[in-house]
Amino acid sequence: MLANLRLLTDAQRAAGHDPAEKLYLCVTISGRNLDELEGIIALGMALGVRRFKFEPLWRPTTTPIAWSFIPNG
Repeated sequence: MLANLRLLTDAQRAAGHDPAEKLYLCVTISGRNLDELEGIIALGMALGVRRFKFEPLWRPTTTPIAWSFIPNG
C-alpha cells in the first residue's frame, strides 16, 4: 500500500497537482486497529495526504441502514 501511495502522490506532483487536494486515504476501522489510527494518519500526512475517509468494518444490526446489508434481513 505504501508503494502505491507514494506512486500516486509522486504522479500527482509530477502533473502539477497538489496530492492533498486530489487524494484521500480510506481507512477501514475495526477494534484491532484503533490503537494504530494515529500512526496511520501521521503516515498519510507525511506522504502528502490531507483527506481521510473512515469506514467501520461492521455495522450494528439494530439500525435500519444495516438491514439492507444482512441477507434475508
